[in-house]
Amino acid sequence: MNSVLQCLVHTPSLNAYLRKRTHSKRCSKRGSAVPFCIGCKLEELALRTFTPGTGPFAPREIANSLQLIARGFRLGRMEDAHEYMRYLLEALTKVFFNLVDRPPDQSNRYTFLQQCFQGSLQSQIRCLTCQHDSNTVDPFLDLSLELHAPRAGTCASITKAMVLFTQEEYLDGDNRYHCERCRKLVRARKQLSIASAPRFLTVHLKRFSFGSCMFGSGKISSHVAFDSEWDVTRFMSKQQAHAPTTRYQLYAVLVHEGSSTNSGHYYCYVRALAPPAGNAVGSGSRWFCVNDAVARAVPESQVLAASAYMLFYKQLPSEPANGGSTLAAPVTDKTPASTTANASNGDGTISFIGPQ
Repeated sequence: MNSVLQCLVHTPSLNAYLRKRTHSKRCSKRGSAVPFCIGCKLEELALRTFTPGTGPFAPREIANSLQLIARGFRLGRMEDAHEYMRYLLEALTKVFFNLVDRPPDQSNRYTFLQQCFQGSLQSQIRCLTCQHDSNTVDPFLDLSLELHAPRAGTCASITKAMVLFTQEEYLDGDNRYHCERCRKLVRARKQLSIASAPRFLTVHLKRFSFGSCMFGSGKISSHVAFDSEWDVTRFMSKQQAHAPTTRYQLYAVLVHEGSSTNSGHYYCYVRALAPPAGNAVGSGSRWFCVNDAVARAVPESQVLAASAYMLFYKQLPSEPANGGSTLAAPVTDKTPASTTANASNGDGTISFIGPQ
């Protein structure tokens, strides 16, 4: 829970939104008989985390209301961080207010959360007889990538895992596809691709294999390589000769230390939020390892060597393939510096400001 909360409050746009108290100013639960609201509590968490001199603290109200967020979870029991993240985003979607300005194709609930994290995947099925394409587009808030490829072993990098995720699948034999143009069962090709890239991309690496051992699950513990910048242009649905690139910058990494889902420990690495202009403290290039009550400054090389379970990326401004003018992506939010950078103890460690 704590590592997920850290990664969320270090999401630049969400951090700015929370610290403006955009939600709590209009929340109907303020002063009500049922006062707990995860939107309000996350605002309080973000404000306290980035207030200088706060010191370490535990988000007890969020922890004690765990079953209001994730009904099947129990405090004190080892739970899955990715599953908790999905429950938390679902809970926030229910309490955040609908945005008036929304994409034309959004008929469902669309809040600031969707504006930040939602992208869409295209599933294309092509009839190999008449070449007719059938495209289905569905929203997503994170990508879950398989790490084990049949006959190829474990993926060595997230790019290879993404290649596996988007590889062609052939529908044949008993699994043939009914083509609406041919009006019969045919051999077809199916492929996933990213139809629209989210402003903030969350990637979950499927390290756990359930039922593989007598204790409930096994784990892929090998290092899966990832970079501080990731170009996903090749995985987009529409690829044109001079289309702008789709690139991301890493800002948080969540790590599971242990051998199975039933045991272990979560901690995370977070990139300090970029400071206001002219203030060098808390530079956006600085990384911290946040582990229980201690946050320690670390080099980026240590972050990239981590055995990541979840990766958090923010979209960078686009660069046209022909080297023309830059097309700015809507991801620039001016947010104050992370106060973790101000709490030096003089021995290379820093006191942790934020959830434990």
